[in-house]
Amino acid sequence: MLKIVKLPAAAIAVAAIAAAAPAVAQTASTDQTQTQTQTQSGQMNMDGMKMGHAQGVTPDAELDANVMSTLQQCQQVAPTCAQTVGSAAGVLVFPSVLTVDLGVGGSGGKGALVQNGQITGYYNIGEASAGFQIGVKEASQVYVFQNESSLQDLMRDGPWELGAAADLTVISANVSASAQTGDPLVFVFDADGLNAGANVSVLKIWRDDDN
Repeated sequence: MLKIVKLPAAAIAVAAIAAAAPAVAQTASTDQTQTQTQTQSGQMNMDGMKMGHAQGVTPDAELDANVMSTLQQCQQVAPTCAQTVGSAAGVLVFPSVLTVDLGVGGSGGKGALVQNGQITGYYNIGEASAGFQIGVKEASQVYVFQNESSLQDLMRDGPWELGAAADLTVISANVSASAQTGDPLVFVFDADGLNAGANVSVLKIWRDDDN
């Protein structure tokens, strides 16, 4: 004969808590993983991170991978980059800006604007005037927009000429974020490290309307 045993209410509650424990642990683990995308210093941890794309943006897999790699490298070569990208309103990343002929002209590159972990648009960079002398033939450039107001200058229609950006600051080596008041902060670097003497004032940046 089948016997039905009635458990006390307290025993039922304990059993329910035990059954829910694995799910709670899994949720906590997920939250911890998400939290680890930023360290206490504000640095974004790009390891294993896959950026999303805003609606209407067609992914460029190769460029996206280079953008993530460049952003990670920026944080490694410049403490100021690591301290500011996590709380930035937007970060514009150009993995490679190529100078074809120093002093004569011919430079350019393609990059992406990252906001809240999403690529919200692709951008081009090139010369606004002749006589481009950045000091290296090829370098990465990262623009950290700390405030929405400075980011809007980039996002307005038409090219954004860097020479007209009065608060733009090119970061030198070993400078802390608290010592910098400009916006955006610009990091120009290659395999040898930061190139603080880079002249970016002759450049212009515009949105890639084809994407």
